[in-house]
Amino acid sequence: MDEKEFVRYWMNPGVISTTRDEDIYSVARAMRDLHIGCLIVVDEGDVPMGIITTKDIINIVVAENIFPGDIKVDKVMSSNLVIASVNDSMVDAAHKMTTSSVRELPIVGDDKKLIGILTAIDICKYCAAKKVERT
Repeated sequence: MDEKEFVRYWMNPGVISTTRDEDIYSVARAMRDLHIGCLIVVDEGDVPMGIITTKDIINIVVAENIFPGDIKVDKVMSSNLVIASVNDSMVDAAHKMTTSSVRELPIVGDDKKLIGILTAIDICKYCAAKKVERT
């Protein structure tokens, strides 16, 4: 299979992560400053264990009027994490996203450590490239 058919070609290796004991204030500022919509929550070994999104912060912290400095990531993050491997095909990754209703997939290497992120935008870029190839 062509290299462009795999997650490793399309993923963003510049994934930003946080830990479960970080406060939401710091996480929200980082997301704002970096113009990103989520952070992957990792354990001490850089293994993904959750994800925190702007939607999580709005629904759990802002809507409940909780001071962001008083609540930790582990109280807000989603721990039902859907993960893809660097060796997965883009078709498999797209299937994982659609069946799980997620827009971001943390990407792990063979050692299960976080090495990147694949977003719905990356899937769109892949599909657009496939369409151009066919014309």
